[in-house]
Amino acid sequence: MLHNILFVCVIVILLVLVVRAVLPLTLKIRYKFAAIMLILLMCSRAYVDRIVGGSIFDPQLSRIPLVLLNSLFCTAIGLVVYCFLRDICNIPIKVFRRSFKKTFISVSSPLLLALMTVLWFALSCYACANAWMSPEIHEQTIYLKNLPESAENYRIAFLADMHINRLSRSSEIEDYVNLVNAQHPDLILIGGDFQDGRVSEIGDRAQILYRLKAKDGIYACEGNHEIYWDYEQWKGFYGKGGIVFLDNSHTEISRNGQIILTVAGVLDTASSLEVLSTVHNARKEVPLILLSHRPSKAGAVKGNADLVLSGHTHGGMAPGLDCLVALANSGYVAGQYYLEQGTKLWVSRGTSMWQGFALRLFNPAEILFFTLKRAD
Repeated sequence: MLHNILFVCVIVILLVLVVRAVLPLTLKIRYKFAAIMLILLMCSRAYVDRIVGGSIFDPQLSRIPLVLLNSLFCTAIGLVVYCFLRDICNIPIKVFRRSFKKTFISVSSPLLLALMTVLWFALSCYACANAWMSPEIHEQTIYLKNLPESAENYRIAFLADMHINRLSRSSEIEDYVNLVNAQHPDLILIGGDFQDGRVSEIGDRAQILYRLKAKDGIYACEGNHEIYWDYEQWKGFYGKGGIVFLDNSHTEISRNGQIILTVAGVLDTASSLEVLSTVHNARKEVPLILLSHRPSKAGAVKGNADLVLSGHTHGGMAPGLDCLVALANSGYVAGQYYLEQGTKLWVSRGTSMWQGFALRLFNPAEILFFTLKRAD
């Protein structure tokens, strides 16, 4: 399905750039042909993966070629945006002068198009290289009703979208583990999309997560990328390291014989009714935290959860793209949102990035640490 969508997008990008960027240029035919060949190279990202035996979900390229191809594809998208905005800006002068030949921004200047291509490529290289940067630690305070006094200042670490893959270095995963363990959290929660690959291929790297330590355990929910890579096998694999997946189910966290929290999790394929049933069946006397990989499912809790933790959006990746990501995720992209009946939603920007479309611009990866406080 994703490959079909990508194919359609590539065709649209090619058509727009050929018709609106290349053909209007005051260049000889051979130079226009060369420009079209360059555009084809820009759009070759997913097809190079297939040629070398991988896929957009499991790239077989090394990092530098992958960053270069991602940067070229992002440049093509950027040029489409430029052409669209340029044509919008040219509409008033065409209408005012009553001439389709009049322009405010030239559509025939090779120099202007070359300049825009270089600028977009430089920005894309920075954004795509930035996708590999280590996550930042972000501290947040959450006020919850019915939080027992014994759970005041309770600390929760939240990771999401690690996307461990063939290109992931052991040192990077060790960095996640060390950043979390250094904070000595009471509880670790993980919002899905652990990996891209099979246990036999990347299990040695994913196994580093076994070193995560928390006083009250580690709980997780399924993400859509778990579905792509044999979820049941991965669930058993992580279970050996003490990571418990909550599949439309919940667990109770206790201290000194007293229940202080309920943590629930839903499958990525869960319907709204299944989400509501999961939280409705959980204990109500103490705060309920729901793990849902997709933030779009948060509206289904109908006030039956105090806090929903999600990922999936990667923070929208970059300005402009975040608007499209919001449209696909019920308006939720990153940070805190207030839902009906007092439910809070927090969407992580992600601990790492899916290499199928890896870029981050003014949108750092993060590991969240929540300190729970009693609401007045």
